[in-house]
Amino acid sequence: MKGMKRGAFVVCALAALSDGQVAGQGIEAIIRARETLELTDAQIQQLDAIRREMVAQRTAEQAEMAELRSRLAAGQIRQSEVMGAREDRQAAAEDRA
Repeated sequence: MKGMKRGAFVVCALAALSDGQVAGQGIEAIIRARETLELTDAQIQQLDAIRREMVAQRTAEQAEMAELRSRLAAGQIRQSEVMGAREDRQAAAEDRA
């Protein structure tokens, strides 16, 4: 029972710290507070796996936008295509939240 309460607390803490956003800072803050939250090694490993996924996703999105900005600067695409990609990214982020 104690493990279930602790797990529920971690979920609540994640929701509170992430402020309704899917943001690595929420996960990172929980991992920093692992001793206060009395997280188990398994919970820390799960949170770290989520953190690594989020970093990889953020890195891929940044690389995609850098590519689009470069193509725009080279005159290969129009500004509207870059704006469309940004809107798509925002919509995808909102769907994940």
